[in-house]
Amino acid sequence: MLLNKIAEQLHVHLIGNGGIAVSGITYADVATEDKIAISMSRSEAMRTAAKVVLTNKILLGIDKTLLFCDGAILKTAKEIGELFVSHDEYPDYALQESYTWQDTGWIAGENVIVGASSHVGAFSCIGKNVQIGSNCVIYPNVYIGAGSIIGSNVIIKPGVRIASPAFFMYDSHPGNDFVGFGKVKIGNNVTIGSNTVVQRGSFADTIIGADTGIGDGVVIGHDVHIGRKCRIVSQAGIAGRSVLGDGVEVMGQAGIVENVNIGESSIIKAKSLVSKNVPDNEVISGLYGRKHIEEMRLQAVLRKKF
Repeated sequence: MLLNKIAEQLHVHLIGNGGIAVSGITYADVATEDKIAISMSRSEAMRTAAKVVLTNKILLGIDKTLLFCDGAILKTAKEIGELFVSHDEYPDYALQESYTWQDTGWIAGENVIVGASSHVGAFSCIGKNVQIGSNCVIYPNVYIGAGSIIGSNVIIKPGVRIASPAFFMYDSHPGNDFVGFGKVKIGNNVTIGSNTVVQRGSFADTIIGADTGIGDGVVIGHDVHIGRKCRIVSQAGIAGRSVLGDGVEVMGQAGIVENVNIGESSIIKAKSLVSKNVPDNEVISGLYGRKHIEEMRLQAVLRKKF
């Protein structure tokens, strides 16, 4: 789609080359040349590989074509995504699907692929264009939303929801429904415990790396990227756009806020709250996400006083 057509239809300001053809919109850090990059800061706009940047800031001295919006960036990004949907360049995950009843008691949308020796349990719902690899076990009462890609040797236990609609506020009005334009991609040899929710990507994909284990009742937000060989224990919560490196362990009831990067082989202790980036090989604990040894020293001081 040509950029000047997008600017014209959505009444956003175009600064630069309107003849550029773009194929979608995503976050600046994952955008390729042919995408529109959602940029929240000048540094993001400078670093992105995309030729076109969506922003609501005046960015001078940047060799990029700019789409400048007056209001909330994510609201405009959603409108641009919907434009791609209307031109059949994006799938419409908000559409109601028609399902077909399978002999073993589950329902499937169109073009579902289930690999050799994989089993789908009764009353599970598998959306259109879902791909499930070989030797997988999908327990009863599982929902896997349209477009999801599941690797081989994956175990998904009862009550799990894969590609549940993304939940975030893209503007100031509560109740706005936004399904998301991304997919969920799950690598090989992954286990997901009962009643866990993995949200669909909003402007990128939600990714769970190979050989990762996820416990019961975990919530994984939109656009989260979990590396290989991670372990996420029951009732943990990982907010949107966070990144977990390979080998990360997140203990029970820990919380990770949005846009946080957790370095490789780091450990987040139970009931910790992590609100800033964590380097590789670190151990974090406590309500304020301190280094574990600092938290233990603080607890020792408090015990002496009280």
